[in-house]
Amino acid sequence: MEASAQSDPEIGIVGPLSNTASWQPIPKIEENGIWATNPLPSDLPIEEMGHLVTKNSDRLYPTMGLLNWFCLMIRRQAIEQVEGAIS
Repeated sequence: MEASAQSDPEIGIVGPLSNTASWQPIPKIEENGIWATNPLPSDLPIEEMGHLVTKNSDRLYPTMGLLNWFCLMIRRQAIEQVEGAIS
């Protein structure tokens, strides 16, 4: 997430993609009209899956219109801009 935030000074908030995170799931977002859960293979430990993702990631940082609040990184500058706008 830090690499994503540092990739562009205009980025104020970043959040992770997940296998099951309503607006942010990968690889499928929706299945049968509901959010996809994208279960991990049962024979693959989560640590190994993490290593595979790290090794094979293209380090793409998609722009999202909405982020879930389960995990966020917010630049202090973004917070200060919002505070200034509502003062």
